Amino acid sequence: YDLSICAFPIAEDPEVRTPTMICMDCFLTTHSTVAVTLETDKDILKFIGPNKPIRPLLNLDNPASYGEFAKPDTYQEFKYTQQLGHHNALEKSKEILAKFDKKFGRLSGGLVETKGKGKVAIICLGSIAGTINKLIDSEDITLIRPRLYRPFPATELKKQLEKFDRIIVLDRSSQCGAQYAPLCTEIKALGLKGEIKNVVFGLGSRETNTRDIKQLIDNYDTLPNDTPYWLNLRSK
Repeated sequence: YDLSICAFPIAEDPEVRTPTMICMDCFLTTHSTVAVTLETDKDILKFIGPNKPIRPLLNLDNPASYGEFAKPDTYQEFKYTQQLGHHNALEKSKEILAKFDKKFGRLSGGLVETKGKGKVAIICLGSIAGTINKLIDSEDITLIRPRLYRPFPATELKKQLEKFDRIIVLDRSSQCGAQYAPLCTEIKALGLKGEIKNVVFGLGSRETNTRDIKQLIDNYDTLPNDTPYWLNLRSK
């Protein structure tokens, strides 16, 4: 909910001008009940600000055409400007999330949400964070959740993770043919000194509960180093 509000001023910023996708874990709508604090339309619209289109599609005084096609003499420059938009979105996201936190008292921590003070870092995206939250007080863990996947907040994550010797990356996804699942591939690229274990879980809404997470922590040393561990994988 909060990030959906922030998406508008991020995407519409003149230095970004890139569509923003809020990728919500469908588990939130099918398998969970969570209290949500709703803000008034007036406050939301004030926060977002007016939409000021730069080149509106139906401006008869300054007509323009839109499409995905670019010729070979301009295509590389076209892709470069897309890359610039994503690059600029990182700083703009920091600014907007900080502004949201100041206005509504949520989204503290900026691009990376961190909870707990344990020695084992668990990195995840989506609804599994709610399950891990239940273990914060009883287990020696720290929950680290990036609020953005693209652009990837590499600098912020590296700063948070460089103090950990033990790291578990949870991926509710897999990528065939790759050594690690998507989120772990990004974490591996940070060049951290700590030991990183990749766990694939919850595909097709397979249940993952606090007992499963606790077992991962207890059995950390037995998890493979060079390939993902598939949690709750049924035998043939």
